[in-house]
Amino acid sequence: MLDVKQWLDANFDRFTVISDKIWEYAETKFVETKSVKLLISLLKEEGFIIEQKLADIPTAFVATFGS
Repeated sequence: MLDVKQWLDANFDRFTVISDKIWEYAETKFVETKSVKLLISLLKEEGFIIEQKLADIPTAFVATFGS
């Protein structure tokens, strides 16, 4: 069984880098293209299915995992 705390601890550095990048980009709402690209890339690596450009918002997305 997956231990979420262990997984989060093991990926702490990875999430810190991502968080720092998003702050570095400092994009405003609805034009956060670099941040969205980074997040979608991460989620796809983890096996999520991504739906993009929702509700006529170019940077909106939903990530789905499993059924």
